[in-house]
Order: sequence, then C-alpha cells, then structure tokens
Amino acid sequence: MSLGKKRGKSHLPLLLLLMISALPKFAYGQEKVLFRNTVDTLQWWQSIALRTNMAGWAEMTPNAALEFTLGSHNWNKWTLSVGGRVNWRGKSPHTPYHVYDLYEGRLQLRKYWHARDPRRVFYWGVYTGYEKYDMKLTKTGYRGNGFIGGLSIGTVKQIYGYRNGASLDLDMGLNLGVLYASKEEYVRQKDANGNYTFVVTSPNSGKELVTKPLPMLAAMDPIHIGLVYHFGTTVANRYKKRKYVDQAYLNMITERQYRLDSLDREHKKAQQIRRDSLEEADYQKRFEQQRKEIERQYEQREQQLKKERAKLDAEDQSRHHKGQADAKATNDKKKGRKP
Repeated sequence: MSLGKKRGKSHLPLLLLLMISALPKFAYGQEKVLFRNTVDTLQWWQSIALRTNMAGWAEMTPNAALEFTLGSHNWNKWTLSVGGRVNWRGKSPHTPYHVYDLYEGRLQLRKYWHARDPRRVFYWGVYTGYEKYDMKLTKTGYRGNGFIGGLSIGTVKQIYGYRNGASLDLDMGLNLGVLYASKEEYVRQKDANGNYTFVVTSPNSGKELVTKPLPMLAAMDPIHIGLVYHFGTTVANRYKKRKYVDQAYLNMITERQYRLDSLDREHKKAQQIRRDSLEEADYQKRFEQQRKEIERQYEQREQQLKKERAKLDAEDQSRHHKGQADAKATNDKKKGRKP
C-alpha cells in the first residue's frame, strides 16, 4: 500500500459492524456474566476464538486470527492460533515516496492462567511465521522476505458476556522477537525523463538477522491491542485449574495423595524401627564393652590386692621370725648362755 496515495475511509467501522452483526441477538450485561466451577466439555466450535489486532487496523493493516483450544474441556490452558495480516499495494502509475507494504502468516502457541478476577486471564506464548515486506518511510527503503519468531505476553479481559455463554474480550499484550530475512535497500530517484523510480543502493545479500528498526519492529508487531470473540464459553469459564472444576479428578489426586502419605508414614515407621534396632544393638554393644572394661579393671585390682596381701604376709612372717629370734636371745641371756 502506498501511504502517498489517497485512501478511502478506514476499515475499522466495517470490521466492528461485521463483528457486531455476528454476535447473538440476545445479549445481557456484564453483571450477569456466567461463572461456574464445573466441567465444561467443549464442542469443536466452542473451542474457537476469533482475534484481531485493532492496533494493526489503525496502521491500515487488516489482520485476523483463529485461535483453537488444545483440548475438549474448559481446564485446557494451551491454545494454537493461525492468522495473518496483509497490506500490499496494487498497481499504480506513480512511484510513491512513502511505502508500507506487508504480508504475513503467523502461528502462535499460548498458555493461559486465571487472575483473581475470573473474567481476566494472563498468557505467555511463542510465535513463528513467514513475512514479506516493503517499507520506505524515510529516504531509504527496505524490502525482502523471511521468517519471524519470538515471545509474547499479555492479558485478556472479558468486557461483555452473551446469553449463549460467548464473550467479547479485550486482548492487550507485547511481542518480542527477531526477523531472519533477506534485505534489499533502495531509494527513490528522478530519471532523465523527470519520472521517479526506485533504485537499489544495497542489493540482496541473502538471509540474515535484520536489525534495521523499521522492518524489524513491523515484523514483531510489538504492541497488541485487540478484540477476541470466544464462541460458546466465556473466558471466565475457560482455562480453569482442573482440581477446582473436576470432582472426579479432585478425588483421584486426593486418593493419590492419601496413598503417598500412607507410604510415607510406613516408610518413616520402618526407618524408626530400623533406627531403634540400630540404637538397641549399639546400646548392647556399648554395654558389653563397659562390662568387659569393668571386669578387666576388677581383675587388675584383684591382682594388685593379691600382691599387696602377699607382701603384707611376707612382712608379718619376717616380723614373726625376728620376734622369735629376739625372744630366744633374751632367754639365753637370762640363763647365762652366750649367744
């Protein structure tokens, strides 16, 4: 599309008209939004959401995407979307100064989770796609084609609920990524006849990481402010924690936890018995060592006492013999005997 060429009215009113005409006739206010902690088994059409980025429409780049919930129940948190955007100029006899042409197909994988408000969810995701671009907003233009990829984060807020359970939501997020593509640089110059033509100043050098801000930011589509129409089930009743909505699942995990707790108790009991057995065996071992030590000390003391007793007996015997000898000498003296 040439920004230098005059354009008609914006496509935004037409898009809103189409979306509103597709909504059910019987709608009710946000205060009556359905919210229930029960299992919803989704039909295939209830697993679909239609998304569009209003920021892209403001840039005069029509875009749309279909998002599919990966699973048939309302506790499934993963989605896969396929979409595209296009803004390519038609044939023109003039060579415009400003050019903003873009063609892109994109796949995105997201994971959602609920906030405290049941009507709001957050998400993170990854995306990849193929892009063809031709952009010139300043003196130098860039054109080429290649692959895009990156990460996305954001939040979805329900803004209106409908009698059939569907909802219209606001999607706000950020995209970060890279562009791996060919790049050719060109400028607009006037030829000898006074006509403007595009002249290549830097030829295509093959696929590489594009670092020029204009094509890189356009490829990432960094700001996402869009509308989402969820068919069949409101966002408040999607992306639930399964244990909050599925009683059978809750019973299963409760029973599993009870079995694990029982096994843990049995394991701890067996460990305690083993520790008690080891402590008892250790106590008996230490008791036996103490008994042997006491017996050894007793035997040493007994040997010492025996030696002391033998020494005392020898001393007593010596004193006895000496006393007898002294008594005999005294008697002999009294009798006038010479010793």
